Amino acid sequence: MKKVIVFQHVQNEGLEKIEQYLLKKGLFIEKIRLFENEDIPKNLSQFSLMISLGGPMNTWMIEKYPWIVKEKNAIKEF
Repeated sequence: MKKVIVFQHVQNEGLEKIEQYLLKKGLFIEKIRLFENEDIPKNLSQFSLMISLGGPMNTWMIEKYPWIVKEKNAIKEF
């Protein structure tokens, strides 16, 4: 089964219709709620697709959102 990792930055912004499409295609979705300090899996090679959702923050706002550094590193690695 192909897996998708999704980085969610705020509670009220999700995959919406994209989630329905991915599920219809038989993909497993693993959501990482960064705003709740959920850990990013160490083994990113298990995923076929990575999706990073939006939010009100910018990539340089690492003092307010320290998880941004981990997310950017995961994106580079993926």
